[in-house]
Order: sequence, then C-alpha cells, then structure tokens
Amino acid sequence: MTATASALEPGAGAAGPAGTLPFVDQAVTWASIGLAIALAITGLWLLVSARLGRLGRRVTGWSAGRSSQESTPTRRPSRQRFRRERSATAGEEELPPPPPKKRAAIIVNPVGLEAVGALYNRLARACLKHDWDEPLILQTTTSRPGESHARRAADEEVDVVLVLGGDATLRSVAQGLAGTAIPVGILPSGGGTGLARTLGLDTDDLETAMDIALTGQNTHVDVGWVVVNPQADQHPEGQREAENRHAFLIMAGLGVDATVLDGTDPELRTTVGWTAYVPAGVKSMLGDRFRARISLDGGPITQIRARTIMIGNGGRLAGGVTLMPDAQIDDGLLDVLTVSPRSIAGWAGVAAKVITKSDRTNSRMDRFTAAAVTITMDEPQPVHIDGEVAGSATSLHLHVQPRGLIVRTRTGSAPN
Repeated sequence: MTATASALEPGAGAAGPAGTLPFVDQAVTWASIGLAIALAITGLWLLVSARLGRLGRRVTGWSAGRSSQESTPTRRPSRQRFRRERSATAGEEELPPPPPKKRAAIIVNPVGLEAVGALYNRLARACLKHDWDEPLILQTTTSRPGESHARRAADEEVDVVLVLGGDATLRSVAQGLAGTAIPVGILPSGGGTGLARTLGLDTDDLETAMDIALTGQNTHVDVGWVVVNPQADQHPEGQREAENRHAFLIMAGLGVDATVLDGTDPELRTTVGWTAYVPAGVKSMLGDRFRARISLDGGPITQIRARTIMIGNGGRLAGGVTLMPDAQIDDGLLDVLTVSPRSIAGWAGVAAKVITKSDRTNSRMDRFTAAAVTITMDEPQPVHIDGEVAGSATSLHLHVQPRGLIVRTRTGSAPN
C-alpha cells in the first residue's frame, strides 16, 4: 500500500499540470471572447463615430449656411439690374425681319415709244439704285387708259405711282388716285404734260425724273371735276365712277378751243407744239358765237354770248402760254375765262392780253373764280378735258376738290 502510494506521488506531481489545464483553457477562451467582443465594440464604435462625424459636418454646414443666410438679409435687386437683365434677354431674342422694301407702280402709255423693253429695264434699274423693290409695270390700252391701273396699284399698296404718258394718261391716273394718300410721279414722255409744266417738272431726263418721283417731296394739288350733261338726279360730287364724270388737272373748255383741238393732228401737236393749232384756230375763230348761262357757286345766272369758255385749275398751257395768270393749282378755286371777240381785231386784242399776261377784263374777255361752276347752252358745244375732246354737251357742272392729289416735286410746293 505504501509502495503504491509512493508510486503515486510522482504521478501526482506530473498530474498537476494536467489537472490545471481546464482553468487555463477556460481563461484563454474567455479572454478570446472578451477580446473579440472588445474589437467588435471598438469597430462598431469607430463606424458609428465616422458616420456621426459626417452627419455632424453636414448638419454643421447646413446650420452655418442657414445662420449666414439668416444673419445676412437678402436685398432686392436694383431697377438697373432688372433693366440690364431685360436688355440682355432682349438682345438674345431673335431680331424682327427687316421692313419690306418700297415699291413703285409705273403706268406706261406705250404709244409712240421705241425699245419698250430697254425702257422697262432702265426704270427697274432706277428703282434698284434707290434700294426699292422691282417695280410693278402696267401698260395702258385704248380701252383702259390708266384709271383701272391706278386702282390696281392702290390695291397692291404701292408707295408711289409713276406715270409715263401724256395729259390724257395722267388725267386718267389722277381720276383713280384722287383722294388717296398715294403720290404720283411724272415721267417725261413726248410733249410732256400740262401738270409737269405747271409744277416745274418739265425735264427730258428720265433718270432725273425718276429721282424726283422716288425721293422728292409731296405736293398737294387741286383736282377739277366735270360732269358732262349731268342727269337731273345726278349729284355733281357723287357717283365718282359715272361715265360722264371726269377729272381734269389743268383745264376744261367748250366752244372754239375744243373745236381747234379736235381739228389738230395729235402727232403734229407732239412734234411742233402749240403752233400745230394755228391752222384749225384760224379756221374756227370766225364761227358763230353761242349763248350760254353761267352760275358760280350756286349763285345767280349770268347770260353771255361767247366763242369759247375755259375753266382752269392751272393756267399754263403748252409752249409757255399763260392763259390765266391768276390761276393757282392749290388755291381751292377754279378760274373761268370767257372769250367773246366779234372780229379778227377782237381776236388780236385777246392774243395781246394773253401774251402780256394781262388780267384785265373787257367786252371780249371776262374772268371769274369759284369753287363750283354750272354752264348750260342752247345748242350742243364740243367739250375738251385737259386737251382731250370728250364729245359735245348742252350742260356742264364743274367743281374743285381741294388738295385732292399728291404729286412728287423737287421742293414740296407748287410754284406761284
């Protein structure tokens, strides 16, 4: 038994470590667990701290920004700033298209013209020179002498209507444009026109006339109107499109002067001027006088015996002859001249008064002025309107339309 016990002593010493192993293992295990927990807690804490730090910085920045905004009140922008911004915005907007170019209508009487195509090219180039659009060119005919062309030009809303033709063409165009705001330009053609002579526009240079017509000054002139054989119910200032109602710019007349015009060759009149009337004038001057009754502005009737009666809007005729020295084309009046010589000597006296531009009246010549004139005759008498024979009449009513037509001139006023 003792031996066994002794034998076991050393074993006891050796078994000591083996006996303590469970405590060591447990300690190590718990230490490992503790370390792992500590590391996990530390990692979790670091992660949370990092996130909280970023959040804190955001909150701090937001708070600081808000504090800054709250501490610095917003000021209302100045009006100048609004204006600058509006200007900048307007500058960025698309600019409106440029205004359309001006355009002219050119009404041409082709009778007697040569190289019409080349002429039209010259007219177009003259418009382009002034930066105008290509013109609307309208050509007259016997049945359409210009009035309908003028109305078409007005419908096209052109800026000016140019007339290349004689008195008849210009008168017809004026009849279509009277009372409108569209000006008329006069271009040289043949013997010219009475209105061009009256306004100092009697130039033979086409380019000069085009320059005046496109860039000149507006001049208002009166327009005379005559109703031939008016009907009993026809108002003289109404029914503008009536066939027996005509405009005139210089003169209308009846009697010998209409007879002379009717008996004169138009081509001869164009080439030699007023001397073309001499043969027909000599033949007609000793004809019978006619009875007429004249009323001025609806007043009392005056009975006369005359060889010719002329009613003028302007008093200057072809060849520089001034038949009515006091007539003004913009005075709102018509000038009436009655001529009643009984013999060759009487006609010589009339010629002397015309040549000297005398405004005296006598038994051979009488002068009147009025805004409206009514003339009746016992027998039909030939009638002319601006040099164009318009048949015969036993009664006429004439009146003036003050400032009824706009004409392009150099100065913007009618010569006195």
